[in-house]
Amino acid sequence: MEPVHRETIVVGLAAVMGGMTAFMLVVGVVVSPFFFLLSVPFGGATYVMWQHATGRLVFDRARTRTAGRVRSGSGNPGFDRERRAERNRKRARQSNGTTAGVGVSETTRPSKREAFRTLEIEPNASPDTIRRAYRRRVKESHPDTDTGSREEFKRVNRAYERLREE
Repeated sequence: MEPVHRETIVVGLAAVMGGMTAFMLVVGVVVSPFFFLLSVPFGGATYVMWQHATGRLVFDRARTRTAGRVRSGSGNPGFDRERRAERNRKRARQSNGTTAGVGVSETTRPSKREAFRTLEIEPNASPDTIRRAYRRRVKESHPDTDTGSREEFKRVNRAYERLREE
């Protein structure tokens, strides 16, 4: 069974509420004016849900804590990016300059030749070419992509840091 999008549910609820509003208006004409008053909140709810479903009304998605985890509203990339950045900063503070429990030393730094080879560029490349090659290689090797790996990503970053020093 495929998941139902929130907008689809809100549109469905808005349609049901609109139908109930119309029904109460008809009953108000036929039976009692009391139903006119009762149809006002239903009409208001219909309006708000329809505006939200069409994207004209956006509620501020509050960050909530559920079962000990921080959740963002669905599709809130800004918050997800902030959370990832904070997690990375925390990991960096915990590792305190170490990688996988081993201190980073001169032996783990690539030579200039290895760095150029890792970024797949010529040794006489300009700083702009180095930066573009780095960005391209990071996109290819990022662990969140299908073809990426964490080790390759680290190698690309170390290579760029080595070439950027000069």
